[in-house]
Amino acid sequence: MKKMYFNLRPADIIKVAVYALYAAVLICTVSSFLPAAGYKGAIPDLILCATVAVAYFEGERSAAVFGTAAGFALEAVGSVGFSILPVFYMLAGCVGALLFSRALQKHFGAYMLYTALFMLMRSIISIIYIQFSMPDYSIATAFDRVLLDEYGLTLVCAAVVFFAIAPVDDTTITRRCTVSLSVRSSSTSSRYLSTFAS
Repeated sequence: MKKMYFNLRPADIIKVAVYALYAAVLICTVSSFLPAAGYKGAIPDLILCATVAVAYFEGERSAAVFGTAAGFALEAVGSVGFSILPVFYMLAGCVGALLFSRALQKHFGAYMLYTALFMLMRSIISIIYIQFSMPDYSIATAFDRVLLDEYGLTLVCAAVVFFAIAPVDDTTITRRCTVSLSVRSSSTSSRYLSTFAS
């Protein structure tokens, strides 16, 4: 039987912890703060913004894991009743990462474009869901509230989420960990050399 080995660098552990903290903050914001402060009841999809940002910086696997875990956590706190959100976030992360690698080069404009496209899909699915679950709800009201208010607020918040997640980029954390470990190794080596010389 072949053994499986997991080689976790300090940077990986730190990155997972930071992304988990970001997800917790976004979920608390979406489920607690924004419903009270939302404009006409519209709540921006911060998890979608974060998932596309993770796809931008980390790739499809990390984005799929982040989106799925955050989607299930969002449903667990009872802020949404939309059962396919984890699947939608996972697909957004995978497709977004593929688009970043094959369609447009990585830059902030591409991130905003893909976020807008995924949010458009999210809004259309939400309108269909509302019509099936609440037939008496006016389609005009649903269109105005979901496609306009939530769509616009999500795009505004997308820029904030992008620049909040940018410092968690692998190169930044790896550089900091490498510098820290190098400094420790240098100090340890110097201590041993001085001891040997004496």
